[in-house]
Amino acid sequence: MSSKADDEADNTFMNMILNQRVTTCSNDVRQFCEQNTDGSQFFNFLDTMEKYVTR
Repeated sequence: MSSKADDEADNTFMNMILNQRVTTCSNDVRQFCEQNTDGSQFFNFLDTMEKYVTR
């Protein structure tokens, strides 16, 4: 049986992993757009999304 503290620690860890994955995905998309398109509007979207997810 897990305690509330264990559950909170698990949630914190999962959030950290998800944030890392979103940042990695954003960086991959950004790199692709830089190499293949102008993409400036899309970069603005990525910046906004990243700020929301990582706050």
